[in-house]
Amino acid sequence: MELNRVYCNDAEIELQKIEENIIDLIYLYPPFFTNNIQKLVSKDEKKEYFFSDKWKDMNEYLSYIESR
Repeated sequence: MELNRVYCNDAEIELQKIEENIIDLIYLYPPFFTNNIQKLVSKDEKKEYFFSDKWKDMNEYLSYIESR
């Protein structure tokens, strides 16, 4: 059994790969319908992380959130 493993990915995709009944906690940091590209730079400024928070409309966004 592996302890303290962190997965950084879309929960809907990642959870399909994990055996049932072995997860104690799932933390979901959802997009917030900002309709922008979200960007973060590491403290040492060597890595850049970003994701799109752009949606066609509110229904597309709500469908995404509901499925998770």
